[in-house]
Amino acid sequence: MKRIYLFVGIIIILLLLPFRSMLLERISAQSDSVKEVKEGDVIFQTSLSQQSPLIKMGTRSTITHCGVVVMKDGKPYVLETQKTLVLTPLKKFIARGKD
Repeated sequence: MKRIYLFVGIIIILLLLPFRSMLLERISAQSDSVKEVKEGDVIFQTSLSQQSPLIKMGTRSTITHCGVVVMKDGKPYVLETQKTLVLTPLKKFIARGKD
């Protein structure tokens, strides 16, 4: 089952990579731009995970992880896959990435 989640996550990344220039927006954890995200926004990052170098090699991209912004109680979260599908606070998601 874990392999299926990983496979689906990789497929989503591969499908979205051609559109990254349209979807990618740099958001700094320290800036007010975090307030500008809307539910449904796709957010990309360069992950610092152990799998990241392999994903970079396989996709020839610096983008290694993505998620979808979901609003919960008026606060932004990122719906992402880790070992399972999880909701991560947006600032925590951003802080985990490179740059």
